[in-house]
Amino acid sequence: MTNPQFSRRTLLIGLGASLVRAAGKPATLFPIEVAGRWGYMDSRGKVIHAPQYEAAGIFSEGLAPVKNAGKFGYIDLKNVVVIPQRFDEARNFNGGLSPARQGRLWGFINRTGSFAIPPRFEFARSFKEDTARVTLNGKSGFIDRQGKFLFEPVYDFVEGFGEGLGPVAKGKLWGYVDRAGKVVIEPQFEFAHSFGEGVADVQLNGKWGYIGKDG
Repeated sequence: MTNPQFSRRTLLIGLGASLVRAAGKPATLFPIEVAGRWGYMDSRGKVIHAPQYEAAGIFSEGLAPVKNAGKFGYIDLKNVVVIPQRFDEARNFNGGLSPARQGRLWGFINRTGSFAIPPRFEFARSFKEDTARVTLNGKSGFIDRQGKFLFEPVYDFVEGFGEGLGPVAKGKLWGYVDRAGKVVIEPQFEFAHSFGEGVADVQLNGKWGYIGKDG
């Protein structure tokens, strides 16, 4: 049985760790919460870094965002601070870049902690398929790794690209666009998630189901 001192969220993370181990993926560490503080365990549930942080994220590309004294920085797998804690919010690295917020605006930092894409967005999330979803002047869209928009941000909400298609919404209805901004699946869903393995889960008339790339 998994150590009963861990929180429910930790147990769910532990389940994911077991799946990672079973799949033969490279060893990594997973966040755990004990009495309001965060640390890390390995895929067998052994505590590797004792709970000591106000918040802790998952490892990606060997780094994880952690929070102390109200600020985020990044540690490596040995619990060494690689990027000092000076950000108000921070996410996960992908392809050497990670979203980070200072004050009200988000940008993207590199592994030295310097902004490769300067803070100018009201919202930003990690890169996926070489695109990142961001919000600028109240409208959402996608940027490339140079910080340039793939197409004009005109949507109210977007989700990450999956298999070449991005879920987007204007008003209450979601559809899908390609990297050029062309609408591939017309807005018709109450909610839509990214594609994976050829399908995406969507909500229509209050019910959830799966669609293919033909909609």
